[in-house]
Amino acid sequence: MGLCMVNIGIIGCGGIAQGHLYRLMNIEDVNIIAFTDIDLDKAKNFRRRVYRKHFSGDEHVYRDFREMIDMENLDAVCIFTPHVYHYEQAYYSLKKGLHVLVEKPMVCTVRQAEKLLEIAEKNSRVLLVSYQRHYDPRYVFAKNLIKSGGIGEIKQISIWLAQGWKKLATGKWRMDPSISCGGMLMDSGSHIIDILLWLVELDPLEIYAYVDNEDVKVDLHTNILVRFEKNVFASITINGNAVKWGEEETIWGTAGTILISTGDVMYQDIDGNWIKPSKLPLSSNPDQNFINCILGREENMSPGICGLNVIRFTEAIYRSARENRPVRINEISN
Repeated sequence: MGLCMVNIGIIGCGGIAQGHLYRLMNIEDVNIIAFTDIDLDKAKNFRRRVYRKHFSGDEHVYRDFREMIDMENLDAVCIFTPHVYHYEQAYYSLKKGLHVLVEKPMVCTVRQAEKLLEIAEKNSRVLLVSYQRHYDPRYVFAKNLIKSGGIGEIKQISIWLAQGWKKLATGKWRMDPSISCGGMLMDSGSHIIDILLWLVELDPLEIYAYVDNEDVKVDLHTNILVRFEKNVFASITINGNAVKWGEEETIWGTAGTILISTGDVMYQDIDGNWIKPSKLPLSSNPDQNFINCILGREENMSPGICGLNVIRFTEAIYRSARENRPVRINEISN
């Protein structure tokens, strides 16, 4: 008999976990039963929000994720900790037979990503990366239009992301490369790399990148040129010290163009007419998809392979910038 309720443990009760907790609490098939954070007060706060009652002791809260996993009756964990800890926490959870949802970036190296995919497959567990654009109606519409041949063959792509990331990250763990494993590119930029690869479904072959840190220890600005298979080219601009957040993706095909901008999507047909779709697909989110995958109701819409593809691409960017040369993706080995 399959599961009817999913017992969840939360690893990491900081800022990024807030939205996930809210969504999980509103899924009827979920029991959130245990919480881990190195700051025990944060774990207790999450526990109070879920149980809506006072606990006199430390029931169901932990500083060590291993203790939580070993002590509680869990089916799955959700990992919302700083980047460098994702691999150890996800690997231990998968090895213990738990399903795993992990925030982006999934891990910090290609080797770590491959090991997670290996153990998830071996244990038949769900490994889902929280890339929320996969669930956004604008991006789902664009992906469906591309797959249906609605813009013909893709020829060029241009993507940019601007964010006041430097101000937000100053004084926090994201500015420490030993914990963050990188700057704006590894953090918010992870979404941009992922959505590019997810939308076009083409193999990247070669990358040339420039990186600027300004006066901090991690990257803030990145400019990237990409050559894909089938002679498709892309440019990516990531600005980590902008005055206002914004994002845009343009995909040019032989029979049309797609433009996804902040809060909107439209496409141009072969006659040059710009069209705004009258209806978009239904929205979802990684948390709902994670539970439905565990219960056998849906396919994984942001699987671990996406995390592997992103970190391989990211490592090529950093190497290109460091060595000031084009880097072929097949140079990024285990």
